[in-house]
Formats: sequence, C-alpha cells, structure tokens
Amino acid sequence: MAVLKKKYKDINDTMRHIRLQIEESRNFARSFVPRCKTPADVFFYLKPYLKYKRDPRGTELLQSFPTLINNNYYGIPGAGDCDCFTIAAVAACMAQRWPGAEVWIKLAGRNKQYPVHIWSGVDYKGQSHALDLTNPIPNYERKYPYIQKLIVNKKLINK
Repeated sequence: MAVLKKKYKDINDTMRHIRLQIEESRNFARSFVPRCKTPADVFFYLKPYLKYKRDPRGTELLQSFPTLINNNYYGIPGAGDCDCFTIAAVAACMAQRWPGAEVWIKLAGRNKQYPVHIWSGVDYKGQSHALDLTNPIPNYERKYPYIQKLIVNKKLINK
C-alpha cells in the first residue's frame, strides 16, 4: 500500500512526495485507465471512482493511484483529496502517451508558500485542459489570488 502520511513540512517537501507517488502510480494507470482520445475523456473516466475526503487533521496524506482506488487509508475506494486526485490524474494522463502533450500541475492559494489547492491538466493540440477532479466538469478552474503552473518532468513521462 503506497500511502504517505506525515506532518506537513512545506510545499517543496510535499511536491517531492507527490512526484514519488506519481512514479509509483504509472504502471497501475496503464492497466486501469483505457486509451482516451482527449483529456476530458480521462476526467469522465476517473470521476465516478472518486470521493472527496479531507486529510486527517494536521496530516498530509498522499495516496498513490492504486492505493486510492483499491486499498486506501479511509477504507473507502476512491476516497481522497485534491492531491490524491492529482496524483491519479497525472499518472492517467502520462499513460495516454498523447503526442506532444505536456502534463502539468497547478498549485493555488493566497501566495506561493502556502497553496490551498492542487489540480492537474494537459496542454494538448494547442489547448489547455484543466483536470480538477474536485469539480463536477473538466476545464473549470476556480479563481485564486496566486496560481503556479508546474510542468511535470518529461523524463518521468517518457520512462
């Protein structure tokens, strides 16, 4: 079971561990998510599996995609928060291997040091596709005073 449960240190530490959980999730994503024509298809495939559940108080819980779906911390398949959903969505998009696609993560909040929300997306065929699985539809991004877009490491994608 790939669950990382720890006290929140800072956003850099959290992002390092999110990348590790994405790496842990890649093989599962290839077998769990079918080939999709568009990023919206990935969103609509994943959405029915997911149930929003806040992290335990004072804890940063980062679940890999297989753990989120099969054997997670809450004992409820698909239960997690925005970072768990982001890990799953990035792994699912990486499994698609869309030509020229650039997978990204966005961090949002009042400032760079303390984001309050995270989601993923893909720049593909000249369009940006937001995949915030806490929303009911794809391509919807809530407004925040500060948003930082981070491109997922291409070396990670091509492995």
